Amino acid sequence: MVKAILCPACYGTGSDPKTSPRVRCKTCGGSGLTPAPEPLASVAYDPRHWLNRAEEMRSLAADMRDDGAKAMMLRMAQDYEKIAARIENSLNATGPRDCEWAKLSKPTSPGAG
Repeated sequence: MVKAILCPACYGTGSDPKTSPRVRCKTCGGSGLTPAPEPLASVAYDPRHWLNRAEEMRSLAADMRDDGAKAMMLRMAQDYEKIAARIENSLNATGPRDCEWAKLSKPTSPGAG
């Protein structure tokens, strides 16, 4: 069973707030509900997530005028890279089938067992 939450676009009404009440919300299809977001584990064990965060921190640091703030952002980027490396090492050591992220993010093919 898929959990659902109130649609953030229509606030659970099912109709598009920008048009007449008879027009269905494009986000939820008129049900007023949307699927629950991905569980945190689906990104927490994905090294790409942490590498993307590191890249984002470096990009933000490039725009910082305050040297102290820039240094903090760059340290955060390094920490995110360390997290990604630990996850990658864990994946290499245990194999993807034992990794919680691999279980959540890769659909199993029919007949695979």
